[in-house]
Amino acid sequence: MSFAVCEDLVDAGDTKIHNVTCGHFRNHKPNASTMEWHGPFDDYETARATAARIAGSKSHGFRDAGCCMRRSIGTTAEPDNISSKRSGNEPESLPRSNVTTADHIGESCKWQIDGQPIAWGSGQPEKEWRAAILDQSPPCNKADLDRLGGSRAATLKFFVAEHQVVGMPDLDNLMVPVMEEARNVGWFSRGFPTLDDLTLSKNHAKGVLGVGVGIRQAISKADRHYQVSMPGRIREGDADSSLMVEDAVRSYMLSHRLDVLPTGRAVRLAICYQQRRPTSVFSMIKSTIDGLEPLLGRPDTANPRSRFFPADERVVEIAAIRMRDEEDRVSLGWSLLT
Repeated sequence: MSFAVCEDLVDAGDTKIHNVTCGHFRNHKPNASTMEWHGPFDDYETARATAARIAGSKSHGFRDAGCCMRRSIGTTAEPDNISSKRSGNEPESLPRSNVTTADHIGESCKWQIDGQPIAWGSGQPEKEWRAAILDQSPPCNKADLDRLGGSRAATLKFFVAEHQVVGMPDLDNLMVPVMEEARNVGWFSRGFPTLDDLTLSKNHAKGVLGVGVGIRQAISKADRHYQVSMPGRIREGDADSSLMVEDAVRSYMLSHRLDVLPTGRAVRLAICYQQRRPTSVFSMIKSTIDGLEPLLGRPDTANPRSRFFPADERVVEIAAIRMRDEEDRVSLGWSLLT
């Protein structure tokens, strides 16, 4: 096994150690103005010594690249080995008991992304978070796709500060950057047509920050308990749909005069989409939650001009599945967490 070292010539980030099979190394452009590759080296120790030497003259440290080294180094070294040049203010790595970083377990693949989770629509912090996601996410290959099959389930377990668990940012907005970057490295294609099961959660990090990502073959979970079920054509973005998702869910909740859940309490949601023509679970989740204002309440800080402004920061768990059926229907279940 051989390794290469990528030097950031503008000193905007760490010097990184890559496996030579990594696409970043194999497809790099010679004489690039922003980076320089060193190696290949026949052993990890030599590559690490080279990275340490390069980082010694820069303001950043060095580490293993999350895109390829998690799969390749095995027990040779700790994943994401950060040099002592770090300031000490960076988030700790996720505990290894929470997320498997090694590779495949059965028919699933799991990895972790270290750092402060940032929500969709956050400007420059989101761009930096997306870059970290892309850097630390393993690329998907044909063997992975064959193993997972055409019906997939994704699990995102976010580790955030205690005040963010039942608070901002919203779970559905945290989902967007991670899922889109997972798509960009090959785990899904545009529109997420193979995504039939999506589970999201916000968890108290207890000093560690990041997100655990898991992708596996989807298994039907139609036996979940749902309080309400809404018939009708409520597909996201359908030109011939009489109601968009937000309107359909909100109208149903209001017409059935459901009580607003007690304020300040964490909420778990279960959603089942039964559809004749499958629509992306990824896009439907956010729209569905936007329509739950009659159930979740409307925060005092809500923009009075906004039609949809639910207190969805209190949603800490979402389990959504998509099923093919002869009738279009959305079923919803909820519970309060202690």
